[in-house]
Amino acid sequence: RVWLEGSVEHIFSHVRHTMHVAHATAHAAEAEGVHVGVPWSHGGRELCWMGEAAMAEVGVTAGVKKVSAAVAADARPAQRTPRGKRKTPAAGQTKLSTFFSKKPPPAAGGAG
Repeated sequence: RVWLEGSVEHIFSHVRHTMHVAHATAHAAEAEGVHVGVPWSHGGRELCWMGEAAMAEVGVTAGVKKVSAAVAADARPAQRTPRGKRKTPAAGQTKLSTFFSKKPPPAAGGAG
């Protein structure tokens, strides 16, 4: 199981939902007779594992779409940063914290 860094927020009407999302890949499901796109019943409800295309066909809420997009973005290896590590600014780029410090940034060209 992998937890998404941060949370997914969804606001519906006047209600704010903050979702902390974990995702996993279920490899053993087919051994148990559960297949993607094939419904089964449990507790009087019909259930079904779906891919993105099937979810688009049945219609899901905007909140579920946000979670799905966040999981898909998290799965892209080029976009990921190890948890707890921050990207360093590019050479010559001012750090964001500089704009919030009480001292003014040093003047260009040395002492003034």
